[in-house]
Amino acid sequence: MFYFRLNRVAVFNNKDGKLFGFLGKDKSKVQFASLVISDGIGLPDLSGILDEIDPAKRKVQVAEAVKGVASSIVFTPVDDIKDNSEITFGDTGVLIHKAVEIPESFSWEFLAIKLNKDARDLGSEVLEVINDKAFDEFASSFPALVGTAATAPFTAAAVIGKFIFKIFGGNLAKKKDKQLGILETSFIRELDYKNGIREGRAIKDETGNLRIDYTIFGHQ
Repeated sequence: MFYFRLNRVAVFNNKDGKLFGFLGKDKSKVQFASLVISDGIGLPDLSGILDEIDPAKRKVQVAEAVKGVASSIVFTPVDDIKDNSEITFGDTGVLIHKAVEIPESFSWEFLAIKLNKDARDLGSEVLEVINDKAFDEFASSFPALVGTAATAPFTAAAVIGKFIFKIFGGNLAKKKDKQLGILETSFIRELDYKNGIREGRAIKDETGNLRIDYTIFGHQ
């Protein structure tokens, strides 16, 4: 079995937009979005997509693949986040991925979002990426982005994941949500968790606003 767990997230600036630096509620409703991509991720048969020459049919097929990857995103809501908050998810963390087999490699996309409104279904909103104006070009170029190598399923899922988070993040900004931080990273078993275990502590995200702890644990 294989488990990937989020243990702690430290948020330095909640981007609440307090007036004059001190007026305001200084609390934010935050959602963490995690997408772990490995060979086991659910995707339709890629051969049909890669071989399809009809652009309209390919667009439909790529849309289904995007939906398949999007369904693996784990959303974790957290209320009342202040500046310099530390979220620990109890003493066992929160499980964001598990698999029967230990993967030889996997990637992780992590996004922290400060929501403008409380009542939101981000699981549905993330599917709006297939209606974005950039989707047509993405679907058209999908075979070139993926290639035909033996690693096509993993590559396809990684390409789709990056597209989802890029467009999803842009859509959130249009709704006056704010990105608190983003992390894109990958792991190779031989290098990073050779014995099935890895503890990540105080990992800095790409914005410098977050510090993240995680645990990788696998056993045969």
